[in-house]
Amino acid sequence: MTLMELKEQIVLGEDSRHQFKWDVANTDSLAAEMATFANCKGGTIFLGMADVQEKGTGYFCAKKVRDGERALRRGNIIQFN
Repeated sequence: MTLMELKEQIVLGEDSRHQFKWDVANTDSLAAEMATFANCKGGTIFLGMADVQEKGTGYFCAKKVRDGERALRRGNIIQFN
């Protein structure tokens, strides 16, 4: 995933194939999300990012882009195809 692709997904926000997870302390929840993606059409989990988009407005904050850039650098993006 490129930085441009990441920014495009941030603007779109979460959906059934893209999930933002700020805190992964709840490992059962993360495991359930991973199992769902692995058993269905696939998807992407962005670790270290919160879903702060206001639905329907296209608004997103600069912090979310910075969090996404950090997640991309650290390899904190899990893709299931």
